[in-house]
This record gives sequence, C-alpha cells and structure tokens, in this order.
Amino acid sequence: MAACGMVAGADLPVTVYPFILRGVTLAGIDSAWTDHQTKCHYWSQLAGPWRLDFPADYLVETPLVEVDQQVERMLQSQTTGRIVVRVT
Repeated sequence: MAACGMVAGADLPVTVYPFILRGVTLAGIDSAWTDHQTKCHYWSQLAGPWRLDFPADYLVETPLVEVDQQVERMLQSQTTGRIVVRVT
C-alpha cells in the first residue's frame, strides 16, 4: 500500500496492526525536497505511459440530490470504485 499526498503533515494517524498481521508494507513517498524538474518528469510519466486504465464504471458521478441513494447503495455493498458528487 502506498500513501502519497499527505499535505497536512507527515503524521499518519492510523492503526498499523492490520498491515502487520497481513504482511503488508505501508510505503510512503516523500517528494517535499525533490527538485521541480524531477517532479515534472514523474508527473508527466504518471499522466502518460504509466497511466492506469480503469473500467468505465470505476468512477460514478452523481448529483448532490442523489447522495442519499448512493449512500444506501454503499451501505448495502452495491458499489465499487469512486463516487464523485456534483454540487453545481
């Protein structure tokens, strides 16, 4: 598991026992001291050749008025992927 983008600080206030028990490595990425040119290179790689293809139904966009319905589906384990709430 990788943790990236912890802009609030370096703390990760979670219990690590589930990771330890399952033999999972929690790897962090620290790019705060990386020069701008290197960051740009890797961002372009992530947006290009390294980009992951997700299934079409991985991301669902829903209007704010339908959030209750999406939450119900989540509670019934009927959702996968990510749900983006459109607020406008």
